Amino acid sequence: MIDKADHSALLELYEAYPSPRRDPDEERVRLVIRPMESLARINHFLFAGQHEFGEEARILTAGAGTGDETIHFAEQMRGRGGQVIYLDSSESSALVAQRRAAMRGLENIEFHCGSIEDLEPDTLGSFDYIHCAGVLHQSEDPALTLQRLIGTLKPEGGVGLVVKTPRAVDGAAALRRLVDLVVPADAPFQRRFQDALALVEAMPPEHPFFIDRDRETALRALTHDPSLLLEQVVGPPACGLTVPAVHGLAKACGLRVIDFVPSDDARPLFTLFYNPGFYVSDPALIRQFEELPAALRQETAELLHGAMGSHGVYLGREGNREATPTDEEMTPSLMLSPSAFKIANNRLTITDYDGRSYEFEATPSIQLMFHLIDGVKTIGEIVAEGNRMLQQVGLPPADLFATFVHLYSNLRNFGWVTLRAKSIPAFPRLDHLYYPAAGWIMPSGGVG
Repeated sequence: MIDKADHSALLELYEAYPSPRRDPDEERVRLVIRPMESLARINHFLFAGQHEFGEEARILTAGAGTGDETIHFAEQMRGRGGQVIYLDSSESSALVAQRRAAMRGLENIEFHCGSIEDLEPDTLGSFDYIHCAGVLHQSEDPALTLQRLIGTLKPEGGVGLVVKTPRAVDGAAALRRLVDLVVPADAPFQRRFQDALALVEAMPPEHPFFIDRDRETALRALTHDPSLLLEQVVGPPACGLTVPAVHGLAKACGLRVIDFVPSDDARPLFTLFYNPGFYVSDPALIRQFEELPAALRQETAELLHGAMGSHGVYLGREGNREATPTDEEMTPSLMLSPSAFKIANNRLTITDYDGRSYEFEATPSIQLMFHLIDGVKTIGEIVAEGNRMLQQVGLPPADLFATFVHLYSNLRNFGWVTLRAKSIPAFPRLDHLYYPAAGWIMPSGGVG
């Protein structure tokens, strides 16, 4: 059982250092965006592309800190109706989140200070979607915490979680033990931060503490935001969750895993990391992997990767499912700006926001299908338009549906395409608010 004093210390920390560190004035020039919080992706993974997140929609951001997720959801729902409910135990963090919302003129957020453990079904109402990042691995009882959350979930609703893995927890535990050895237990936060940072600076790059990001990036972020470091040495010891543990937790709470998506911003939503076939080239092994149930394939991929620091996961009930390209009435949308895509010499090159490029084979038929994805036409309309264009140049009709499915599979593995029903209004694209694109310059000390 986790010592309740640890939780009291964590709350005291967040009152002194609202987490993560955010300056409300920066809302003038940037919006913090994390791919897992995209309504287009949530609709795709959890609602089979059928949820419009309109007037009646309600989203809960639990353990929301200074409001990154809350602000992002509220911006996406601006003009669509619906409401975002903020919940966090720290009044200081809530005040920062409120100031950020005010700076953006967001009026679709309801703020509440309180603990998830005290949440009851009649406290805040029920929700279409609940997002809870970085909380369960700090919880005294992760299953109870999740049960509290889903007690407020609508029957057709879904959940998004971000949890640390045991490997990441091991790195943090080593730092915590080091701090306990050299820093007096009653030392003020500033002393603990300075000594903890000095210890981190002494760690080699291969230390498991740096599992989520490289050493230099981590040091910049920790220096800029003391709360990111202090929560690992003054809060409760974290409880890391493997892929099987996440499946077990979901089952214990009456949910099931819809899919895992990496939560590390450095590789946003690369679902292929949870496919063991990504790591091997042996055809016989790949066939064996394909015969495994989904949960075992995901566990195998986690073991093959060997260095996952956190998991993002969408959970739902039996009615929840991912949209699929087998329904020709679905409308595909690309999840990067048009400037990110380039086709030349029968190769499709995609460059993400951080400047990394990826290349795929692009036959003429694949190029044709790709160019027809505009976020408006359905799959059926794309295939029909493609065959009309072939006919106009004297070529016979082709199986462009199979071509589209092949293209979709590649894009889906990287999180670069979503599907929604034709009747669902398009979700807003916020690329122009993503902070590098908006011209926001990282402080010299780095940022979390």
